[in-house]
Amino acid sequence: MNGGRWFAAAVILAITLAGFFYFPGHTYLQQDTQIYVPILERLRDPSLYAADPVATRPHVTYTIYDEATLLLAGLFGGSIEYALKAQQIACRAAGVLGVVLVALRLGLSLRLALLVAAAVHLGATVAGPAVLTVEYEPVPRGFAVPLLLLALGLIAHEHWLAAEITACVALLYHPPTAFPFLAALGVFVLLHRQWRMLWPVVAAAALLFALALQQPGLSEKQVFFGVIDPALESLQRMRASYNWISLWAAEWIAQYVLLFAVAVAGWWRLRRLMPEELRLFLIVMPVWSVLMMPVSYVVLERMKWIMMPQFQPARAVLFLVVIAQTLGGIAALRAARNRRWLEALAWSIPVFALPVHTLVLRALVPGLADPLAWKRTALV
Repeated sequence: MNGGRWFAAAVILAITLAGFFYFPGHTYLQQDTQIYVPILERLRDPSLYAADPVATRPHVTYTIYDEATLLLAGLFGGSIEYALKAQQIACRAAGVLGVVLVALRLGLSLRLALLVAAAVHLGATVAGPAVLTVEYEPVPRGFAVPLLLLALGLIAHEHWLAAEITACVALLYHPPTAFPFLAALGVFVLLHRQWRMLWPVVAAAALLFALALQQPGLSEKQVFFGVIDPALESLQRMRASYNWISLWAAEWIAQYVLLFAVAVAGWWRLRRLMPEELRLFLIVMPVWSVLMMPVSYVVLERMKWIMMPQFQPARAVLFLVVIAQTLGGIAALRAARNRRWLEALAWSIPVFALPVHTLVLRALVPGLADPLAWKRTALV
């Protein structure tokens, strides 16, 4: 058993480092870290960036991202870059472990479970909301997503306290990302009347607000209730079009309907192997994710709720993609193990098509005049 654990740990580390250094890789100061790093540097040294409106009005009040990074920076000789990358590597490893635990619980051998985790962590671009299942940059959402995958893996093996603590850490890093998981937890609590299971979430929320009160400097004021005026709406539609469902291409929405069907089909195929708790989470989270598209349209585009561009509910479809890949990969390997080759091929398509193309249907049905599309299809 110990030998198996050491083997699993070594392979998980190898998958994590290969993903970090090679594919999908990592970046620094190319996207959102251009915003976060000056904020972190000014929080550490208030004399810096005094004329920078972003750095002087930090939007990291309701997250432990800044506290954790500055604490770790003290252990890395003051390097914020190393502190962020250390968190990124640790969280990616946690996500790989989470997928492995789910796959093991659904009947795969350790080697096959590691294969599924490696495939899922090839990553995917989530078109529309403009996010990644494996973030290149060390940003709060990139830490929260793999932690929630680990929480699902712990639930699969009925380690509830560890799962809740892990999910609460994800909540502390990036509250909006944790909502699909919290929705599933809420359904479970209501069905089983296990009210005590809410205490870790309440404690995490209390800690978040306590840390917010201690935020040094002038924090960006959070307006929870209000209406987006026409000028701001025009600016946001231009600068942050990913929040506005009406600006999404129709084929993006069609893809999420397709992936929802894949996730539900995978859940149905594997449901008898799942413990009750995991079965509930793996259906509620995709349902929540797909419902957030019409909800986002109503609360943002019709009601003009000013909080929604920050909460970004439509980005929940990220979990729809991850769960479709995970269940598809597990179902594919189980089918292959039983020599059901056509079924295995069908399940494998979304797993390997998503990392090579933002649109699965385009990867599978390429234009005859597009040699790049044919190369992508051959790679799949």
